[in-house]
Formats: sequence, structure tokens, C-alpha cells
Amino acid sequence: MDSSYFQKYLTSRGLSDRIQTVWITDQADKSKLSHFMRTMFDVPPDLIIDDASHLYEPTLASFEALFPLMPPGSLYIIEDWGHWRGFIALPEWSGRKPLTQLIIELTESVGSWTNIINDIAIYRGFVAIERGPRIIEDPASFSLKEHIYRRLVDQFVTPILGYQRIINYLKHRLCFLIILRAR
Repeated sequence: MDSSYFQKYLTSRGLSDRIQTVWITDQADKSKLSHFMRTMFDVPPDLIIDDASHLYEPTLASFEALFPLMPPGSLYIIEDWGHWRGFIALPEWSGRKPLTQLIIELTESVGSWTNIINDIAIYRGFVAIERGPRIIEDPASFSLKEHIYRRLVDQFVTPILGYQRIINYLKHRLCFLIILRAR
């Protein structure tokens, strides 16, 4: 629940009808999240801050439910995605995919040029994802993985004369550079 200070701030700034918070809901319940979007706002929000589970699966579900409903240029922020020295994960997180995997997938989507995500800014404490211009025909069936294109391992150019020698040379040089930087 919002603190009385936060409520007072919203009221004093005339923001009570423009800023909504949702507490104690299943972050992975896509239909409920979509319902919130349809009923809480007259127009889609320009900013969503996801500061909930800090886990991959429910955060992905929230992103897939809400992001497609946002207008181009809007921001979706995921809080507390990283880990740091001394970070101790909760016991219930054991064996679960880390939220960092979602950040990697979002970055891959930007690089896939699908125009779903226009830009991504990664910071220590949060990630800001800018909604791209592409219209999503069926937001309820949106899947981030469908907007990530990866090069297959066997898509390398057919080896040419001397190709392996060049690769071996580069591997040696890259190792050498890494060794020099490690000191």
C-alpha cells in the first residue's frame, strides 16, 4: 500500500489521477495485468516501473503483458535487476533463472531491429526500455522471444584457404591481450 507521504505528495501535485500503483498482485497473471491497464487509465501510460519479484519468469510475464499496450516512446523500467558483491539470494530463488537473463534478451531484441524496442539503457539499479514504433496487432499473444533473431552456429562462411590460420592467429592475439589486461 502507498505510504501516506506518497499519497500526500500525489495529491499536492495534482497527480492522483495520473499515477497509479498496484500492490499485492500476481505479477505473472497476464490477464489481470492487462485488465489493470484497461480499467485504470483512459490512455495507455507513458511510464511503468516494475519493482516486483526480481525473478525472470514473473518479470517476463509482466513485460509481455504490459509493454505491448504502451505507446511508442514510452518507458518500461525494471528495478533491481543486478547482483553485487555480497548479494545473498533468497532461498526460494534457488534454481530459478536470474533476472539478468531477461536483460540479455531485451538487449538481443534491440539488436534484432524488430522495432518493438527502440532503445534500452542499462544502469546498475535499473533498466529503461523505450517502446518502439511497431504496432502489435495482438498484444495478448506478444512474446519477447518472437522478436529476437539469433545467428545460428552453422551460419559461418564456408572456410576459405587460410581461414583457419587467421582464426588461430586471432585467438592467440585475443588471449595475449586478455593476459596483458589481467595484470
